[in-house]
Amino acid sequence: LGLWNGTPGAGSAAAAGLRYAGPCLGASGVLMFVPLASGLMSAPWLAGLTVWLVLERVSPWGGRIAWLGGLALLAYGAARLWI
Repeated sequence: LGLWNGTPGAGSAAAAGLRYAGPCLGASGVLMFVPLASGLMSAPWLAGLTVWLVLERVSPWGGRIAWLGGLALLAYGAARLWI
C-alpha cells in the first residue's frame, strides 16, 4: 500500500519518498554547497563525504560505519588540540 494517498503502487510510494526526502536532500545539498563555494572544502572531499553518508544509510552496517566515523572525528579533534 502506498504511503502518499493510500493507493497501492510504486508511483504512490515514490511520491511519498520524494515528499519526505525532499527537505532532507535540500538541506544537505545546501550544507555541502556552502563549504565548496567558500573554498573550505574541495569537490573530492565532498564526494567522499557523500559516499560515506550513503553507506551509512543504505548498508546493513550503517550503525557501525556511523560509529567509526564518530570515533575518527573525535580522534581528529583530540589530535588537533595537542598539535
